[in-house]
Amino acid sequence: MLHNLAFGCSSKDIIIAKIRSMKATTTLILALLGSVLSQARAQSGTDSAIIRGVDSVLLDFPQNLRNITGDPLLSQGEVDHFFSKVVLPGSESCMVSRYHSTVDTTASWQARMFHSEDFTKASEAYHDIYRILKKCYLLFDDGSLVYLNGDWEPASEEKAFTTCTLTLSTPAWRYRKVQVQIEILYRISDWVVNLNVVSKERDDKDWAN
Repeated sequence: MLHNLAFGCSSKDIIIAKIRSMKATTTLILALLGSVLSQARAQSGTDSAIIRGVDSVLLDFPQNLRNITGDPLLSQGEVDHFFSKVVLPGSESCMVSRYHSTVDTTASWQARMFHSEDFTKASEAYHDIYRILKKCYLLFDDGSLVYLNGDWEPASEEKAFTTCTLTLSTPAWRYRKVQVQIEILYRISDWVVNLNVVSKERDDKDWAN
């Protein structure tokens, strides 16, 4: 009789222990899930902020970036550099460069997004920016959406310079020369990832098609 009573108490203790263990496991899973969802929301928010920033730059391009040009930063020959009023989250610096020669008065925009001695980390940042920009679009007055479009150019540690070029597939004259470039390059001891918005002649032969 005493043996059965002891056995019964032991079984009850085991069941309670299992229930507590299951509760602890469930709490841990929920905490991990909450952390993952929180990180996903934060990443989504960062992506959206980058897209909005690039959108602001593109929208100001027909005005030669005058609305987003901030205080003077540096003058180098025929090029003046200014702080950019548009600053992308996670970027190390953002600036507007403006030529003041009689031949060229165009402006360009650059964000230094990442640098590291580690090629793998820099390559991941390079790819992440491409992934984000593929979701970037402009909304025109007629209600049409025009997305940035361009092929992926994989980086290689054997190449000191790699660029992905994206353009807006629109016949609108004010954007026909605009290019969004993502570049990864090796400088002295670091891999640097830049995001550039520039005005250049298009090379594709199908522009008029």
